[in-house]
Amino acid sequence: MRVNELLEAIAIGKKEEDPAVKAMLDEWWKATQPHPFDRRLRIWNDAIGLWLRPGEDKEAELMTIMTFVDKNQGEGSKALKWVCDLADKHGVDLTLNVSPIKNAGSRTGKNLNKKELTSWYAKNGFVKDKVYDMRRKASPK
Repeated sequence: MRVNELLEAIAIGKKEEDPAVKAMLDEWWKATQPHPFDRRLRIWNDAIGLWLRPGEDKEAELMTIMTFVDKNQGEGSKALKWVCDLADKHGVDLTLNVSPIKNAGSRTGKNLNKKELTSWYAKNGFVKDKVYDMRRKASPK
């Protein structure tokens, strides 16, 4: 199979990205800066690494949120609130799988474990989900 035929076969199976998700991700992209080493991560507020990607239908998946500053300064919570507000603005649900990242950019090396992360996401409106670990329904304002 030639490369063009392979790419066409892949494209046929690919769903068109939802316009609301595209608008949300475009806004996220424009409001952040590229990470110098990881092209998937975007830097928000010079302190937080974020990776979002389109999900199914009208949802975006929060793949990574990690701090580059000392923990317990509230930067992660501010970033998560910003992402949630952005999702609400565009009517997009957020999904995620809770997965701690060991020594994820912290100078202290102290990271939340899975139970602590789950609790943190729950405080920010995420609930247990059947497909992903957690989901947050959009709350259009």
